[in-house]
Amino acid sequence: MSISGHYYPENVSQAQVANMAYEQGYCILSVQGEVVAKSLVNQLNISERLGNMLRQVRFENGALFESKANDDIDALLKAYGQQRTSSWLHRLESKSITIIPLLLVALFVAWASYQWALPKLVHVAAFALPSSQLGMIGEGTLELLDESLLSPSQLGAKQQQTIRLRFQKLTQETGSGFDYQLYFRRMPDNVPNAFALPDGSIILMDGLVDISDHPWQVDSVLLHEIGHVEQRHSLQMILHDTFITLIASVMLGEAISTSDSIAALPLLLMQNQYSQQFEQDSDDFASQYMLKHHIDTKHFAHALQNLEAAMRGNDEANTSSTTEQKNEAAKEAETDIWSYFSSHPSNQQRIQRLLEQSSSNPSPSP
Repeated sequence: MSISGHYYPENVSQAQVANMAYEQGYCILSVQGEVVAKSLVNQLNISERLGNMLRQVRFENGALFESKANDDIDALLKAYGQQRTSSWLHRLESKSITIIPLLLVALFVAWASYQWALPKLVHVAAFALPSSQLGMIGEGTLELLDESLLSPSQLGAKQQQTIRLRFQKLTQETGSGFDYQLYFRRMPDNVPNAFALPDGSIILMDGLVDISDHPWQVDSVLLHEIGHVEQRHSLQMILHDTFITLIASVMLGEAISTSDSIAALPLLLMQNQYSQQFEQDSDDFASQYMLKHHIDTKHFAHALQNLEAAMRGNDEANTSSTTEQKNEAAKEAETDIWSYFSSHPSNQQRIQRLLEQSSSNPSPSP
């Protein structure tokens, strides 16, 4: 009896069609009738059976024989007293009724790891990094945005200085070691927005100042962005994407650049792609500061309402436009720049929470 397969000479990757015969305790490997290897059955190194995968037989002289004839190889081992117990992987693979529940368990473990374990790991890693080491990410991101999207602010120097002084007061109580800096910029179409970089740099757009009816509306948005920095949300986004990239790299066996996560940071920040939990945490940070200093949280709620109105293209600043022009502008905005660079998404629950926290005490003088 012979077994057909392929022969690989030692240190040679090119396969040759071969046959392995066994007689009188020996396995004889031949190619086109010429014997290339011969070994006692008990001297062969035979791989475990796993489903229908190729079985490998290694001879004493280093010759490698591969074959799909798993049953014949098992019969050979049995005939010469070398029968092995099937590996547990092969037994599982052979019984779909067993493998299906295990597959479901594996999928659940993978999902749970992504849903709970990975965020916790990312959180710990983000807070393990000293704030002083995050400057490189912030500087590079702002430079890239200035080159590709943002333009200099058109706010007056006096107005910028007033906002900057108020911002410095907001950051005095953080005590986290971040070197907070406020930058003024303008987006295309004067889109109202603000976002924070991991190093404590906060970029405020002219459009947000323009749609604000009260200084505390601007301040509340800045407090929200400070909350993102204090809780290292953007850094956690980078680390999360980096971990996913590393896992994919291992699973696919390909080298995927982890710098892609950092390169994508500007777009993520401009889109404000924070999770709902991150948004809520930053809202809480802002509202707690405001309540502590007897500042009515309705200003924050009104700021969010103004942002939503601007997103819908219904900003009252455009009073000179006709209704038809407004509707057309809103439609274009939703399919163009707003869909990519809109401020925080509409969330009536966020606004409602802030209105419920609204203090009856008057806010301090702006």
